[in-house]
Amino acid sequence: MLLLWIVVGWMSLCSGNKILGNVGETILLTCFYGGNEKPPLKNVHIAWYDSSDNLVHEFKSGEDEVKERTRIFKDEVKKGNFSLEMNNIKQSDAGTYDCKAAVNNPVLNHITEVHLTVSVVTSLLGVIPF
Repeated sequence: MLLLWIVVGWMSLCSGNKILGNVGETILLTCFYGGNEKPPLKNVHIAWYDSSDNLVHEFKSGEDEVKERTRIFKDEVKKGNFSLEMNNIKQSDAGTYDCKAAVNNPVLNHITEVHLTVSVVTSLLGVIPF
């Protein structure tokens, strides 16, 4: 079942842990922490990695490490939402991303894996996925 996400003027298609976006769009790579505890932000460490194990984004000690095209919502982290917003996506952004987190503990644990497919709109009638 496909769900259509429309939030603050941007949209992407989400099915499970698969995201489909078009070049130039803003997408959300979803990641949720299922623990019952609500730790202080200073005790939360979130790291997003691409399929080559390169660090894409990091939230550590209550601070979002500012990156050019990505961000994590600090207010949402308090609720267990560790999702990553990626702006102005490119074909080169396509691939698998891993969300890892440590809550009240120094060891990063794998939370979820998300696969991003980026398409180029070639006309009003067609889309080419990459």
